[in-house]
Amino acid sequence: MIWLGHRRWKLCWSRPCWECDQPLNLRDRSRAFHWLRQFQTDPLDIAALRALLSQRDGAALWRLEDAEVIRLVAEKLVIGQLQACAIVQPRVLITTIPEEPPAPELPLTKKFVATSEPPRVIEPPVFPDEADLVAIAEAQKEAARLGIPFCEECVRE
Repeated sequence: MIWLGHRRWKLCWSRPCWECDQPLNLRDRSRAFHWLRQFQTDPLDIAALRALLSQRDGAALWRLEDAEVIRLVAEKLVIGQLQACAIVQPRVLITTIPEEPPAPELPLTKKFVATSEPPRVIEPPVFPDEADLVAIAEAQKEAARLGIPFCEECVRE
């Protein structure tokens, strides 16, 4: 038994082939030859036909032209030594999945208004609330005028 046509067909020796789902009636030479010609362009199918014939007829078949291999297989189909069968693919039942009911809407407690401005980032204050900013500014100006470092980073260097 061999598979042909991407596993859509099979050929098996003897008649009837008990494993066939749908045997083909290829008792007419031209009908058998025409049916087999669909496999002539596929190197894997031709190699499978050669292997099938070589099981009964010997190894000299590897030297034959593809058309001659097709003719020999057609002859064996006509005289009933081979049986061709269509493979019935299992049917898949497609069912629809019932839709889930929509989720209930939740009431919003706050209303948000979209704006085109980016949100403002509130940074923590640099100085504590009780700092005398005017005195700090005056001390920094005086240190700058005298060339004295007035920050911790500058003192370290």
